[in-house]
Amino acid sequence: MIILGWNDPECFDAITSKALEYNWHLELRAYYTGSVPERWDGDGIIYSKGIRPKLDDFVMKYSKHCPVVALNSNLPKGLNIPVVSPDNYAAGSLAAKHLISRGYKNFSYYSPSKGAVSDLRQAGFKDTIQQAGFSFHPLKSKRTNAANPSWSTQQPYLTKQLDQLPPQTGILALDDLTASDLIEIALESGKKIPDDFAVIGLGNDRAVCECAQTPITSINLRSEEVSNQAAALLNQLMIKRSSIATSSNIPVGELVARESSDATVVHDPRLKQVIHFIKTNIRQPISLEQAADAAGISHRTLYNLFRQELGNTPADYLREERTLIAARLLKENPELTIREAARLAGFSCTRTLSRNLDLSGRS
Repeated sequence: MIILGWNDPECFDAITSKALEYNWHLELRAYYTGSVPERWDGDGIIYSKGIRPKLDDFVMKYSKHCPVVALNSNLPKGLNIPVVSPDNYAAGSLAAKHLISRGYKNFSYYSPSKGAVSDLRQAGFKDTIQQAGFSFHPLKSKRTNAANPSWSTQQPYLTKQLDQLPPQTGILALDDLTASDLIEIALESGKKIPDDFAVIGLGNDRAVCECAQTPITSINLRSEEVSNQAAALLNQLMIKRSSIATSSNIPVGELVARESSDATVVHDPRLKQVIHFIKTNIRQPISLEQAADAAGISHRTLYNLFRQELGNTPADYLREERTLIAARLLKENPELTIREAARLAGFSCTRTLSRNLDLSGRS
């Protein structure tokens, strides 16, 4: 049986493929309708907690008689089952590193609900930020008895908190839908994304991220691989008729940069001129001497400004920006070769891009 608390086509398709491989018969009424099966005599359950307590009670009951594998660590109290999930702590840390590399020095995290998944994502984000010596100002959701707080309840509460954040704050949201809601609230209150706030989601749901009012930077949580390993573990447990197994974290995938974090926070007006010149001409063969000339400064001054404000060199910045462009092109155009992506992103050498993407084998 599949009982999922959210609709993830990639996850569902992966489980379906494994079901065919293992010759499973799938009970899907709970997945499609949210209703509790009246009579069920199955062999195992793939589960994630949602907003229907009756389904959680059903899983609690049947976990005593058949193996259950969870797809995340948000579990009802007292339910001790193996979990196969993305490395949520690492996802939060990766988001923080991206924002730090963009020059942000103020950071926030927002989740409309509490739970182990949110706690881990926030911890990875917060720890990485504080280790780098920066401040952290978490946003709070309005307390309510509802399992899924309404938009009208949260919007004014969040708007007030956004007004109190320092300018140019980088925000990590619990997931892509939460990031989309946060962006909508910010825009409706007159804020600009990413000029006032950069926002990152988690999950890289293409429909949500690319169709949002401001396309959302997000991290691929590799839900297909998580689902494959969860199904393989459940199959093993059903064969052994055992519920004893070790939980595992699946390494997260790449960060896909989009418009919601496409800003570089700098304060020196000369460096702002250089950044503008680089972004305007990034797909062209430009030199650092040209970048320095654009602001009327020496090569040494250019180097010192980058070190002081962004913690890297001009060459590092140019390479990272081109790598982000190439990564996005490869993600959105699977038929594109590394060589073509390198050329379109402004690289003169395919090998440099391959090394940056850790794709030397593919190239």
